[in-house]
Amino acid sequence: MTRIMSDDPSGLTQEQLRSLGPSFLDAANAAGLGVTMVSASGTMRRLYVNETAAKIFGYSVEELLGASVLATFAPEDHERIRDLQMRRARGEAIPPFMEVSILKKDGTRVPVEAGFSMVQLDGEPIAVAFMRDISGRQRAESALRATDARQRQILEASPDGIVVVREGRFVNSNRRAVEMLGYERMEDLVGRSISDFVDVTEQAAARDRSLRAEGGERLSPREYRAIRKDGGLFPVEVTSIPIEFDGKPSVLSFVRDVSDRVRFQAQLTQSDRLATIGTMAAGLAHEINNPLAYVMMNLEILGRIVPEVFPPGEPRAAAMTALQTVRSGTERVATIVRDLLGLARASSEGRRVVDVRRTIDSALAIATVQLGGNARIVRDFNDVPSIVADPARLGQVFLNLLVNAAQAFSERPSQVGKIRIWVRSAPTAHVLVDIADDGPGIPPEVLPRIFEPFFTTKPPGVGTGWASPSARASCRRSAAS
Repeated sequence: MTRIMSDDPSGLTQEQLRSLGPSFLDAANAAGLGVTMVSASGTMRRLYVNETAAKIFGYSVEELLGASVLATFAPEDHERIRDLQMRRARGEAIPPFMEVSILKKDGTRVPVEAGFSMVQLDGEPIAVAFMRDISGRQRAESALRATDARQRQILEASPDGIVVVREGRFVNSNRRAVEMLGYERMEDLVGRSISDFVDVTEQAAARDRSLRAEGGERLSPREYRAIRKDGGLFPVEVTSIPIEFDGKPSVLSFVRDVSDRVRFQAQLTQSDRLATIGTMAAGLAHEINNPLAYVMMNLEILGRIVPEVFPPGEPRAAAMTALQTVRSGTERVATIVRDLLGLARASSEGRRVVDVRRTIDSALAIATVQLGGNARIVRDFNDVPSIVADPARLGQVFLNLLVNAAQAFSERPSQVGKIRIWVRSAPTAHVLVDIADDGPGIPPEVLPRIFEPFFTTKPPGVGTGWASPSARASCRRSAAS
């Protein structure tokens, strides 16, 4: 039951309380508010305390009535309360609410939210305080902050970039998204349009999908080419869902760098292509081998007839040289056919001790017609040990390099190019061959594709881009050295 001071110590009488309005205290009690009334002049003594207020303070109503206000507040709040009283006495505006700490009878502290109102009672100013225990709310707020912190930790630990977008602009992100785009701070992204981070050909689609997601539509994942701070492009997969962020409709997007996946898919495509080539290789090789056998057989016959038809001298020597050149070219065709078969089944046939310098000379002899007068050959052959290799396949590598150089030189007929061939010993009993030319070189955008089967920048009928697996491996080893 609510108690007031008796009439003797000039407290509030029942009649005075009724004069405040019949529903005044009933409404406060129904709302669970603690209510105290304090003389606003002089002693600041309590004139009225309801049961809820007494429970908050941890005292009985009797103990609180007539007691000094400051005695039940935490010492650190005394100065604030005195200042509030002085400002009220001067007629200044005071805050309608404030948070203070109550010092209970058992010494524990209770945070309360207090609201103040001034009334006149029999001509005397009375300060009415309405109090609510907010310890539960503070615990909830603390728990919410802890939850927010844990959620932030989870977001920061995500291997994917996570961004919040509103009206097509970034409003928040995790650390991974910042790093993925090549920046240092989240502030570098906030406020910027998503178009700043997407390839120009995909900007319209990105904006449209973002607005649709913000409107509540759930979209399937989509790949984009994202732009790093340095201008580099990389593939990302973006999954977006509608959310409410800071009380406004927004989009939560998960951004995954799929560079590795794209490379893997390209490798799978390449493997499928090679498998198809391997399937075709056996049949194609048989088709070529039949007429090739006729050519090689007739070359052997011509090799026996020429000495009989031409008497000793220059004509016979020229005929035999031409015949040998044709035979070398035919052997190269046979080697290519074997390489095609090698796609379907590996073979070590044809490997023997080889003098690399003689193999290079043979390739130069075959490439003479292609080189013509467009190139000058510079040999820098050191004494090197013999190696174990397939001379035909090794010769194919050298011949391809020489022919490629010759074709590049043909694009500038007014100048004579230079091809330098350098043969030297390498560590661990290897032989290193460098073939360099002063032609235009390979454009940077093409360089990563030089070992891709059948890739060529030449017009139709001028090369296929084909190199056998063993030839490509040999080139790689040479490039690595």
